[in-house]
Amino acid sequence: MTWVTQFMDGFDHYATADIAAKWTVNSGCTIDSSIFRTSGKALKMGTSQTGYCFKSVGQARNFCIGFGFYIAATPPISLITDAGAAICGVCNNPSTVSDGQAGLAILSDGKLHAVRGNIAATQFLSGAVELGVGSTVLTPAAWHFIELRVFIDDTGGQFEVKLNGVTEINLTSVDTKLQTFDYASVFTFGGGNISNTISKYLDDVYIRTSSSSTAESGGFLGDIKVKPYYPNGDGTYTAMTCSTGSTHYTLVDEANPTTTDYVSSNTALQKDSYTFQDVSETGSIKAVQLSVYAAKDDAGFRGLDLFTKSGATEDFATSQTLSTTPLYKLKMWEKDPNTAADWSQANLNAAEFGQRISADI
Repeated sequence: MTWVTQFMDGFDHYATADIAAKWTVNSGCTIDSSIFRTSGKALKMGTSQTGYCFKSVGQARNFCIGFGFYIAATPPISLITDAGAAICGVCNNPSTVSDGQAGLAILSDGKLHAVRGNIAATQFLSGAVELGVGSTVLTPAAWHFIELRVFIDDTGGQFEVKLNGVTEINLTSVDTKLQTFDYASVFTFGGGNISNTISKYLDDVYIRTSSSSTAESGGFLGDIKVKPYYPNGDGTYTAMTCSTGSTHYTLVDEANPTTTDYVSSNTALQKDSYTFQDVSETGSIKAVQLSVYAAKDDAGFRGLDLFTKSGATEDFATSQTLSTTPLYKLKMWEKDPNTAADWSQANLNAAEFGQRISADI
């Protein structure tokens, strides 16, 4: 089996009001531009114990998650069950964030603690068990890149944590299964603010899963950046209708989504594609994620197919159902579909991305 990147976010291309359009649930988190790791914004959990944000990515036993983490001060708490100890966790109930398996906490020692615990909106609940603790004291008011790999099992569980690329915790043959089932489907960040006053920030997050029923090693992408790039030209296809004018890309190139200008269609298989800004970073490209802010305006089913045109190859995602509420529809490409190899910067810069009205309308 292999790891598959399910989701990534750098929080740079939308505002607080749009968090729930990309994340499954937001409670008390905001998009902040005063403290960030790379591109100008980060997710901030404010000064309320009810602050948390989570993303549903589908059921799996193997999770590999990475993110930039910033905490304003060392927390004054000593128990993993104290409100606000939780940094993140994997669970299975997107309604209550309480059907959990395992996660990370930070205590007054400033260290990372691996926990088997039922993470809820305010804390790891009573009965949580510490599985292991790191050796490094996190510097407060500074960014750190944390990665954790969890395999859910009651006897053969694994829990590996890296801090800034260095292994902090590496546990095998441990119990990471709190529930009667041996999977999770949701990543949750936050879970209560430390003492109601100390803010946490999240940036450059990735979530990967493996479909293996046994422990899957590796999976770490390392210290990454998640950066936004926006349409800068009309592509090969311009079949959709412009809300104004005749230039398509200028209606979908906003850094923050709007519904004041747009492209639309009610014709099956009509599509628009766009060229995008050139990648400005150096280094390898781990994955490319297309984010399309979309909705339907009438009753009945309507689907959208996201796609890329790389060279002579067009690769379409499975149809995604639209609702009358605008939501982000996402498609991930870890490989260039035209070469089946990692994306090169030149090939990515030359590729087009866009959307097509599904055939099954």
